[in-house]
Amino acid sequence: MDEGFIAAGEMRSINGLLSGALQQAALGIAAANDPEAARADYTAGLDRIIEGLVRRT
Repeated sequence: MDEGFIAAGEMRSINGLLSGALQQAALGIAAANDPEAARADYTAGLDRIIEGLVRRT
């Protein structure tokens, strides 16, 4: 917020969405036959989500 990437009014919804995504990732990794591969997949997906929050200038 301080750097202008995320508006103050967006924080509550973004926090909830990221929390849900992290919970889903944890469940997916825990249930996976190959937890290391699942972790890599979820990490890549979460990285893309977070990168999308940063406005490019």
